[in-house]
Amino acid sequence: MSREEWIRRVHPAAENFEFRRLANPSTGPSQIADRGRRALRRLAEWGVAVPKGCRLERATEFIETTRMDEDAMVSAGDAYLTRIGESTRTIVELYMATHARSKKPPAIVLEKLLLAVQGADTPSQERSHAARDAQWELYIWGMMTATSVPCEFVEPPDLVIEYGRERLAIAAKRIWSQEQARRRVSKAADQIEDSHLRGFIAVNAQEYLTDASAGDDLRTKGEEFNKDLSRLHGHIPYLAKKPHVLGLIVGGTVYRWTKSNDGTRRVAFSNFYQMLVLTDDDDGERFAREFTDTQASALGTWFHENM
Repeated sequence: MSREEWIRRVHPAAENFEFRRLANPSTGPSQIADRGRRALRRLAEWGVAVPKGCRLERATEFIETTRMDEDAMVSAGDAYLTRIGESTRTIVELYMATHARSKKPPAIVLEKLLLAVQGADTPSQERSHAARDAQWELYIWGMMTATSVPCEFVEPPDLVIEYGRERLAIAAKRIWSQEQARRRVSKAADQIEDSHLRGFIAVNAQEYLTDASAGDDLRTKGEEFNKDLSRLHGHIPYLAKKPHVLGLIVGGTVYRWTKSNDGTRRVAFSNFYQMLVLTDDDDGERFAREFTDTQASALGTWFHENM
């Protein structure tokens, strides 16, 4: 498909999206492993009975081991890369959830954290995706909490935040296959409506992403990310017709092999977070844009100071 054909398929809300770096792009494996250890310590401080050898612990140990094993990196294949990428994502997202605040969170957050640290090392090894579904919900909770947006788990939908004088709903959904996307976003829209609030749909779009968007150039990253998501963006016109849906929050991570000048293999890891305003109501659009701009700026500050 040519670039012109792709642009015609993407909804206008997704075109010319301005991507900004929220974190230090030079974060290395030792720093990532350190964040994993910190997350485990925070869980212990909060009294969460983390099972010995849980996924978060294995991820931390694996990143620490691979950092020191150059020979393994040289001969490793895609399965090894996938485990490095998934381990990194596990650490980054659960570090956000455990360090969004120092104060011990409510019991429901602790219960979700206990669930999220478990599961298999990679999604393909899982019989149930419950742990990673909880991880995505906690990541969204963490990003809101870290930026001083009051956020709590409420059913329906999944989360409720306070911004200005309004309570907003967030329906967090992880899409495990592209074929289920319409059903998942439809359910999310229904959950927001059932909450009797306006709000956002937060979608983890991991299954759409390719390693093309893991490049070094930020503009290329954004273009490739949007290209990967063209099928998901195809659902935007449907969502835009829902007056209670203010916008779409899309997240996902990409990892690929790179080779340095001395021939050493490394893994490039990119974490994406896209916020699209969908409402065409003037008041709603102003409100949603103010929220997304404020959130993006505050997240940038948090990542710079913590990652």
